[in-house]
Amino acid sequence: MTRSSPPDLDDVLEAFASEPASDDATLASYIHRYPQFAPALADFAHELRLAERVDEDAALADPEWQDESWRRFTAAAQEMPLVSPAAIADPFAGVAPTRAVEIRRALDIPAAVLSGFRDRHVLVASVPRRFLARLAEALDTRLDQLQAYLDLPPRLHPAASHKSEAAPGVTGEKVTFEVLLDQAMVTAERRRALLQDGD
Repeated sequence: MTRSSPPDLDDVLEAFASEPASDDATLASYIHRYPQFAPALADFAHELRLAERVDEDAALADPEWQDESWRRFTAAAQEMPLVSPAAIADPFAGVAPTRAVEIRRALDIPAAVLSGFRDRHVLVASVPRRFLARLAEALDTRLDQLQAYLDLPPRLHPAASHKSEAAPGVTGEKVTFEVLLDQAMVTAERRRALLQDGD
């Protein structure tokens, strides 16, 4: 069984570099999702922009343009406040059991899959954006807020605790969406549908 760790800085920078447009809005989005990497993201975004300008002009960018570009990207980083894990809202906090059932039925997923998201055991990068958007809508939260929550380390839900000498723990590792579906014994046909971005 393959397990994946939460993205590290290199993963995040690689994902940012692969974006169709690494502009101010994209930078702000990444900083919101990964506030711990804000300075590195701003620096990397500036380097990408400088490299593009050099390629376009076939010469070194002028100092004034470099200064202005750097000011823009650092401003974008400063406008998105660094958020501590404790400050990220739990979109599952106010979900009553009856509402959870409604969400599961609407998304056609078993309880174990919804619990995997609630307890942050799924690697958010492996989840199709369409499914994440539907889940965010069902939870009455924004997509970026749900992503920020899921990017936090796994947790042990209070309801899962029990009296024993060795309480269950959380390893800090996450599984891909596909593995989560497999663990929840979702049928192969339904797994394929859920794993398609256009689902």
